[in-house]
Amino acid sequence: MNFVKSIALCILKPLVHIFNMSLIQGIFPDKMKIACVLPLYKAGDAQDVSNYRPVSLLPQFSKLLEKLFNRRLMDFVKRMNILYLRQYGFRENMSTAMAIFELSEAITSSLDKEESTIGVFIDLKKAFDTLIIHCY
Repeated sequence: MNFVKSIALCILKPLVHIFNMSLIQGIFPDKMKIACVLPLYKAGDAQDVSNYRPVSLLPQFSKLLEKLFNRRLMDFVKRMNILYLRQYGFRENMSTAMAIFELSEAITSSLDKEESTIGVFIDLKKAFDTLIIHCY
């Protein structure tokens, strides 16, 4: 990113044009979708493939355009009030710790009122470890 910052003034106009065209057309340029996928070791037996997760290294320009798309999308979502009030993950000024706190408060309140409380918890530890490769 240091290199991009050092040449920012030289590439600003064409970059703004590319980003604006991408937003207007609603298309993320194919060349910016190319990533280097590397296996990142998590834990356990290093010989077991399931103990690795794929990490995509994207070009810096892709990251900039992605941030622009994300900011515009989140502004729209906030303006239209689309998200559920208790959507904690991946939101500004919200955290999964807040969700846990609210859950604890609800359980405590139910116990104080001598109400029944049921919880269903799902382990999603490896839910996002699937990598689909398309060959053309």
